[in-house]
Amino acid sequence: MVSEHSEFSDNSLVSKERSASVRGRQVHRPDAAARESHDQFSGADHVRGRRGKTRVRGRRKRYALGLLMRVNATRSSDERGQEVSMPIATRAAEIVWEGPLASGTGTLSSGSGALGQLPVTWASRTERADGKTSPEELIAAAHASCFAMALSLILGENHTPPQRLVVNAACTLDDVDGAPRITTLELTVRARVPGLDQASFEQAFGRAADLCPVSNALRGNVEISLHSELGK
Repeated sequence: MVSEHSEFSDNSLVSKERSASVRGRQVHRPDAAARESHDQFSGADHVRGRRGKTRVRGRRKRYALGLLMRVNATRSSDERGQEVSMPIATRAAEIVWEGPLASGTGTLSSGSGALGQLPVTWASRTERADGKTSPEELIAAAHASCFAMALSLILGENHTPPQRLVVNAACTLDDVDGAPRITTLELTVRARVPGLDQASFEQAFGRAADLCPVSNALRGNVEISLHSELGK
């Protein structure tokens, strides 16, 4: 169990912006210091191209996720020219349910199309899965993938990017006072990180636990247990 705390938002990484009016609209252009900070964060090399233009060639896209996660929100303008906050991302899903709970069936789909048409039933949720998914399985998948991204970001910032991360998540639905309730989420992480010792890995692991957006969404309502193993 990890109990260290870190802030999800790092104000030092949020670029200062300056406003310029173009054709009556309010737009924002980062100043030189902000552009330099972004380039250092993304690990980009500037190469002078033909006709004096500057083209950017990234060493890797290893910090692309980090940039998105560290910036709380982008800024845009409404019709009155006032600044409004925009979220990093919004994703959607839909289920079509037919019939009563015990014998009914549902078909789950996602806005991205990645989930296809997934069948869901109460029986497959509480008894045998029989090849069908469930809310608990989807929560486990969301938590595992989100934690892997958070840990990868922290390790990259430490200049010790992971060679491999395997994150297993288990989400438990239980009966509490006569009602079904998601009670626990257990995460087990096995990592292979060249050049990193155990103490440094545990520190990075704790920071990732505080950073992970899904962990933060669940914390305080669901018991979360974390286990880690650093391999060679």
